[in-house]
Amino acid sequence: MRWFRSFRRLYCTIFALITICSVNLISQTKYQFHIEQRLLYMSEQILMDQVGKREKHANQGIVTVYLRSVGLKSGNPYCAAGQYYCYAEACNRLGLKETYIPFKKTGLSREIYNDAAKKGKRVDYSPAKHDFIIWRLKGNSWRGHIERIIKVCDKGWVLTVGFNVAMDDGGEGVAIKKRNIYHPVGRLIIYGLVGFGG
Repeated sequence: MRWFRSFRRLYCTIFALITICSVNLISQTKYQFHIEQRLLYMSEQILMDQVGKREKHANQGIVTVYLRSVGLKSGNPYCAAGQYYCYAEACNRLGLKETYIPFKKTGLSREIYNDAAKKGKRVDYSPAKHDFIIWRLKGNSWRGHIERIIKVCDKGWVLTVGFNVAMDDGGEGVAIKKRNIYHPVGRLIIYGLVGFGG
């Protein structure tokens, strides 16, 4: 009987590993766009200037400027809009048209990834500075989340800047987060990475 229990434990462990690996293989892909380096670095400066800004309540207040950059009204989620705003403002400062921004102008993080899958180049799933890390809700929901990597650490860990995230001292806004490119965030699972090459 003891051997049966051991076999059963082994079977359950192998089944769990196969399930986890199959989910990871489906969802963990990276696509890369070409981008002008001056736009990438200017957008990073603007991104870092946003850290610490907070919404008044329910996606209102200062965050409205992020939402306007993608044609949305206040009250909408702004995680993707905030990322787009940094690039749109960089174009403005550099005297470039927004057509220089390679990813889709949208307030939906999943749309950024889906568009990258159509137009970008598939590359190895490894994080790099400036990559977007994108999560999605299981199923066909439009819900998701996006953050920009500002530092790559060990074992899949990265530091990011996220919009519409919890602040350390309460409330929501723009903050630096420690994430892992293999781990879920709450009920959101990894969708993949979107990178930017030279």
